[in-house]
Amino acid sequence: MPCHGPSHHIRVWKNAEKFGKKLNADLEILVASCLLHDIAAFDRTSISGHDLKSAKKAAQILKEIKFPKDKISIVSKIISNHRSRSKTKTVLEGEIMKAFDKVDAFGTIGIYRIITPMTIRGYDLDMIVKWFLDDGKLEAKWQAIKFKEIRGRYRKDYLYTLRFFKELAKFRQ
Repeated sequence: MPCHGPSHHIRVWKNAEKFGKKLNADLEILVASCLLHDIAAFDRTSISGHDLKSAKKAAQILKEIKFPKDKISIVSKIISNHRSRSKTKTVLEGEIMKAFDKVDAFGTIGIYRIITPMTIRGYDLDMIVKWFLDDGKLEAKWQAIKFKEIRGRYRKDYLYTLRFFKELAKFRQ
C-alpha cells in the first residue's frame, strides 16, 4: 500500500465528502481534488514538488474525461496549493481537502505514512525525527487545518503522533 497511493486518496475523499456535504461544497470539485491531489507523489527520490506536478497531471486527466472546463482550473489550483503553508484561505473545497489530507498524517496510519516514504528515500531515524518533530512539520500539518470541528475530532490522533515521535526521538544517536 503506497503511502500516497489510492488508499490515501480514498481515505481523504471519504472523510471530506461528509464534511463537504454539510458545508454545501461543490462535490465535483471536492472529489476531483481529493482523488487526484497526490497523483504525482510516487517519485521515491524527491520529497518536494509533487503538488505542482500533481496539479498539472490532474488537469490533463480531467480534460481527457471531459470534466467541466470551468472547474478544472479550480481543482488544479487546489492541488497546487495543498502543501502550502500560506495563511491565505483558498476556496472552501480546497480547505476541506487540505484539512483531510493533513488529518491522514496523524494516528497509526499517519505514522506509517510518515515513516515509509522517508525510509524509502534513505532517511535514517535522526533525519526522520528532525524533519517531523524538530523542524516542525508535524505541527505545521496540524496548524494547516482551519476547521475547529475537524481539529476537535482529530486532536487525539495528532497528540498520539506527536507522543510517538517524541518517544522515537529518545532513540536518536
